[in-house]
Amino acid sequence: PDLRLSLIAPALLFAVLCSLNCLFIYAWEHPAGQGLPAYNHPAHAATRLALKYLVPATVAAAVTGAGMTALDHSAPWPLSLAAALAAALLLVLHHRRNAILPTTLRAAADLALTVPLILVPFLRCRG
Repeated sequence: PDLRLSLIAPALLFAVLCSLNCLFIYAWEHPAGQGLPAYNHPAHAATRLALKYLVPATVAAAVTGAGMTALDHSAPWPLSLAAALAAALLLVLHHRRNAILPTTLRAAADLALTVPLILVPFLRCRG
């Protein structure tokens, strides 16, 4: 219970990363200039706006995660570091998207969000 407040920021950052993940997959599956999506419905205005700022938003998420790692000592540091790494991996995948098969790209984007599992051994329980 004493960690609840300190975990709010990393949890919100992870929620942002999950949204970015979905937006990247949408952008890869519906490239600009291709017309309407396969289901013949244009993207929602909020989706179009988010796609317009997708890369800057992901950079901001990576910088926020790195900043939280360096500055916020109340939450377990591996959570913020994992978020920063996941955002960076999404950016790498986005820049390499034309060289990766679509199914592999989608799976790799989801895999990028599992980066926190790598850092679990560094978590310490407060007892």
